[in-house]
This record gives sequence, structure tokens and C-alpha cells, in this order.
Amino acid sequence: MEQIEAKPVSLSSKVILERAEYEALTAAAKKYITQEKKESKLQKMLDAANKLIAELKAKVASLTKELSEYKSVRGRLQAAELEQENEALRSKLRSYEAVIERNHLWRYFSRHRANTPVRDETR
Repeated sequence: MEQIEAKPVSLSSKVILERAEYEALTAAAKKYITQEKKESKLQKMLDAANKLIAELKAKVASLTKELSEYKSVRGRLQAAELEQENEALRSKLRSYEAVIERNHLWRYFSRHRANTPVRDETR
């Protein structure tokens, strides 16, 4: 394009180009416009992709936070369930021991009774 030389037309403000130079200038302009359109389209696609990435990052962060909350609650629920199960088992054990005591059957369990630790009955 730098090699194209425009020649002024006499008695006018217009310029003249040779046919080959005009065709070269037209082809360069078409290529430039096509390139600008492609770049504009690619820039729009890049902006849309960046926006989607930002949205997905935000969603991942919120889901991660929600998951950690669920894990925390689930852990507390499991601990509570285990405590309830332990209390139910202790209650059954106390009732079995009461039946053994009531029927004077401890003599049959004397060696096992000596090995069992003393429990706190206040619970």
C-alpha cells in the first residue's frame, strides 16, 4: 500500500490511481475489513467466554460453600444419631441387668460381671 502513488487530477481535488494499484488497494481494504470483522467476532466470543467463566467460578464457590455446610450438618447429625443409639443400648443393658438382678441370676454371670467396668448411672 505504501508503494501506491496517487496522481492529482488537474482542476480538481480528486486523485487518479492506476488500475492495478486500485485493484491492489481494493483487495487490501477487503482483507482489512474481513480481518476486523473476524477480530470483532472473536473478541465478542472471548468476552462471552470470560463472562461464563466468571459465572461458573461463582457457582462453584457457592456450591463448595453449600457442600461444606452439608458435610458439617451431616457430621453433627451422625454424632447425634450415635449418641441416641448409645443411650438406647445403655437403656437396654440397664433393663437386662435389672432382670438379672430381680431374678437373682448374677451368680451365672459372676466372672463376666467382674470384668465389666463400672458405668456412671447418672447419664
